[in-house]
Amino acid sequence: MKKEIPDIIYNIMQKNLFHKYRIPTFIFAISLLTYIIFIITEDILMSKSPINSIGKIYAGKIFLAISLSSISSLMSFVLIYSIQKSLKTLNLLITEWGQNLSDGDFQELEEESEEIEDEEISEIARSFKIAVFQNKEREDSMVKDLLSLNTEKVSNNLQSELFTFPLKPIKRLDISVLPITSKNANCDFVSVIETANGCLGIMAGFQTNDIQEASMKFRLHGILSLAEKATSIPSDEILSYIDSAIRKIKISNLNITIFTLDSMSGELKTIQYQKNPIFLLQSDSVKTVQANGEFFNFERQVSQVKTSKISKGDSMIFVSDRILTPLNTNSATILNEIQKKIKSESLQLKSSRDIILSIARNLDTIGKSLGIRSILEILSIIVVKKKS
Repeated sequence: MKKEIPDIIYNIMQKNLFHKYRIPTFIFAISLLTYIIFIITEDILMSKSPINSIGKIYAGKIFLAISLSSISSLMSFVLIYSIQKSLKTLNLLITEWGQNLSDGDFQELEEESEEIEDEEISEIARSFKIAVFQNKEREDSMVKDLLSLNTEKVSNNLQSELFTFPLKPIKRLDISVLPITSKNANCDFVSVIETANGCLGIMAGFQTNDIQEASMKFRLHGILSLAEKATSIPSDEILSYIDSAIRKIKISNLNITIFTLDSMSGELKTIQYQKNPIFLLQSDSVKTVQANGEFFNFERQVSQVKTSKISKGDSMIFVSDRILTPLNTNSATILNEIQKKIKSESLQLKSSRDIILSIARNLDTIGKSLGIRSILEILSIIVVKKKS
């Protein structure tokens, strides 16, 4: 495109404007002929004798006719020369602009168009600049939308393949997970697997849902697949191996909770990097275990493992950070809502499923009150209750 426009203008100048000499000559001849016809007609009308009138044409009138014709011819020559000069300037400008556009130097294009002194060319330059920038913005917008749609589609397709771990019954534990499956890339990857002495669970997600983040979730899925087969290795060792494996590839803004629970002793070990703490439901009260930080710390060689103890009938509740921004809330509000539900429905919350449904319904109600109808699509919860 940048080459075609200058070529067109060049062809116009070469094929048409080389008549800048012929056109003035033609105008001179027509003007002179018109003046002579006028002079002859005037003399005929005045003398009423065509033959005599031709001989009476004065040299002054002829000179005047030649002068006026020359002036008309000169004016047309100046006009054509001015047009040709303007087109040459425009040709050079468009050639330079085309080069600037190919190099992506839009700032230089803008500066050049502002320095043009010729008013007509300056107006063309402004129009050209506006058209270029509008076209660029339109193309950039289309590319961004297309990339965004493709990224979202790929991320959602990858997300749907993450939930391949069936939730198996584990002795002395009652476990429920939400969601069972998901096609929304904004939703965290959640899963709980059986270990030699209890269970191991993971909840991981990001504030954004690009392909890079989706690939990290898949990497965690692969790590958990290996951990599922290591049934002879104690869960606390598996926790250490997972922490080490995550550090191999650094991806910023990773929110992750990894926990192991010994079903016999009730010993809970956690590595947690997110805003929402672990909520420990004990009879009719809720306590919290604060996280190590908001995002996974890749600078440390080993994550700090926190140890807690849960007794028979106690429950652990893990809630994803993904709901905090849409609901414009914080972990303290989530804790308050859980506590209110526990007090009002303590007799009805007999299983992990009852707890998870109660929390989900409550958060969904809050979301709908704010005009948000998609909270359940990004909500992730893990509830583990020790039965004995």
